[in-house]
Amino acid sequence: MNKPNLKKPRSAWWGEYDNQTVVYLPLTAGETAIMDAEDWPRVRQQYGAEWFCNRNGKSSRYARRRYVDDDGKANNVTLQRAVIDAKQGQRVKALNGNPLDCRRANLHIMSEAEKRHLWRVHA
Repeated sequence: MNKPNLKKPRSAWWGEYDNQTVVYLPLTAGETAIMDAEDWPRVRQQYGAEWFCNRNGKSSRYARRRYVDDDGKANNVTLQRAVIDAKQGQRVKALNGNPLDCRRANLHIMSEAEKRHLWRVHA
C-alpha cells in the first residue's frame, strides 16, 4: 500500500480564475485549494499559512488546518469554514461539488431545511 505524500506544502501563489484574482493554496498529497485573494490575509492571520489535504473516507477531499484557539484548545477547521466564517453547527456546502474550490461564490451555508433534507436522503 502506498503511503500518502506528507511533504510540507509550498507557498501560496496568486493567479486569475474566472477573471478574478485568487490564491492557489498548495496542500499535501499534491492537491491545491483555491480561494478569493481578499480572504487570504484574514484566513492566514487567523489560522496560518499551511493547510493539509484530508479525505472524508469517500472520494471527497478537503483542506484542513489544526490550530490553537485563544483558550489554548486545539481545534480543526476546514478552509471552507474559515473562508465563509461559519459558526458552530452550520454546515458549508461547495455549490459546484468541489470542496477544494473555496471561493465565496462557491460556498453556501446550508439552512436547517437543507440539512434535514440531506439527512433524509442519506439516512
